[in-house]
Amino acid sequence: RCGSPPIGENKRKLYKGLMMNLQRLRVALGFAFALLYLLLARPVLGWWLIGIATVSIGLGIRVWAAGHLRKWQQLAISGPYRFTRNPLYLGSSLIGSGFSIASNESFLLVLFLILFATIYVPVMRREEKELFTLYGSDYRTYSKNVPFFVPKFTQSSDSTKRSTFSWRRALLNLSLIHISEPTRPR
Repeated sequence: RCGSPPIGENKRKLYKGLMMNLQRLRVALGFAFALLYLLLARPVLGWWLIGIATVSIGLGIRVWAAGHLRKWQQLAISGPYRFTRNPLYLGSSLIGSGFSIASNESFLLVLFLILFATIYVPVMRREEKELFTLYGSDYRTYSKNVPFFVPKFTQSSDSTKRSTFSWRRALLNLSLIHISEPTRPR
């Protein structure tokens, strides 16, 4: 088999290709999940209230994170970024989990968690590589002190570099208003 890649390398390429396709399909998969949710949900008041509370916490985390994010301009280490490197994804996971809980259908919660882990963990890893490239040793230090996803509630970041929350930034980052956004460096 002269010139052919080792079997392990083929598997790695196949896996990487599959993950990239899933990441590209994440919006379509989200709509498919929403349709499945509508078909299977059998909400009852107690689970609905717990689910909506979880959704509300997730939305709050996303707004809080977006208000501290200066995309492609400054490493975000303030607000919820002090506790997790991925608060926007954490908020999204709580929103999806909350809707799944509200459905009173455990299958939907399990399916959501599998889809989230399969699609978004690789996205977070890819974005982390971009942040290492963009911010170098600052990001390396930050990543050693702040967990990847599950929050650790300690004051981990350098308080001298904190930015303040901005509603304008939150709305811009959540795409609720259309303002000229800084472009991503290439």
